[in-house]
Amino acid sequence: MRARLIIVLSLFLITNVSATPYEITVQGLAGEDIKLSSYKGDVFLLDLMATWCQPCAIQTRDFVQNYKELKDTLTLVSISVSPASDTPSKVNKTKYESGATWTFAIDTYLQVFDEYNPSILPTLLLFDVAGNLIERWEGITNSSTILDRLNSTKDRVTFPLASFLIFITPMWAVRRSYP
Repeated sequence: MRARLIIVLSLFLITNVSATPYEITVQGLAGEDIKLSSYKGDVFLLDLMATWCQPCAIQTRDFVQNYKELKDTLTLVSISVSPASDTPSKVNKTKYESGATWTFAIDTYLQVFDEYNPSILPTLLLFDVAGNLIERWEGITNSSTILDRLNSTKDRVTFPLASFLIFITPMWAVRRSYP
């Protein structure tokens, strides 16, 4: 007598861009290490920028003008991916002069640059609460575009890539075959 146990694995993905969260450490402006994994549990936006980048300055001004709306829905972190030219004092000056109030950091160890490989600056990376990359924008992006993307997924549940729902068929429902 053989009995078969049927296991159905289902993988639910609701995001259109997905990447495994990466353990990345950047340097805060006071010299402290900031682990990006600490933002898991929050929707967060990484703004990859440099102080010498004029489009990045325009992006920062847009964020400053719309930060009241943005901060209610996500955590914003601006990261300079140009550690050779951007010192903590230069990045802090850029932050101060723009009137920005969110976290700024420097990709001192080039982990952000190596993992996400921005081809142009600014590059924006939007992560869901599980730490999955759900959207990537390259170049200047209006805050309204970001808010529209957030609103389009607001009521949707995002499962991590490794989430499986396992349904085990009850033994009475297993078709038995006899020799």
